[in-house]
Amino acid sequence: MTSLRLFVAVGTVLAACGCTGPLPLARALRPQEDNAYRQILEKYGSNPKEAWLRYKAEQQKTTYEEALARDETLTHKNPFSTNDRKAVSFGAAIYAEHCMKCHGENADGDGWAARADHRPKNFRSLLTRAGVVFSGGVPGDWFEAVHDGKGPQVQYEEGPARAMPAFKDKLANEQIWLVLTYLASTE
Repeated sequence: MTSLRLFVAVGTVLAACGCTGPLPLARALRPQEDNAYRQILEKYGSNPKEAWLRYKAEQQKTTYEEALARDETLTHKNPFSTNDRKAVSFGAAIYAEHCMKCHGENADGDGWAARADHRPKNFRSLLTRAGVVFSGGVPGDWFEAVHDGKGPQVQYEEGPARAMPAFKDKLANEQIWLVLTYLASTE
């Protein structure tokens, strides 16, 4: 089979099974998780990672340090399923707050802050969706790209950073997995 035929066949299969992209934000983001995430940020401080870990510590009745230590173990495998509606919704809330400005409301890489010289990943592209389907969920390199950043150094308003800035100091590992769970969800 030629490459073009294979590409068309894979595209047809993905479209037929509803795998054309993550759920639209309007469907993925439930009011309870959206409100809960906003309340977490308001209650526990302006640093989203610290706020999340303080929230998790309170929920688990542990210390902040214990929540941080647990979070640091979440680097190799997504602890969430794209079938977990609450996880997808929390991921959508985090995405809307921290990722949408570059990756766009439709997760197509067309956000208002997207750089023309270094386009953000389009999570609706055929190759990206095929990666989700064939890896059975979130491809492992997505976590690394969000956690550590990816691409060349560029100048942002906040200062220099990689084209895909590292979020390891801004988001807890669990928050990153939640965002990726939302992005791996299917319509």
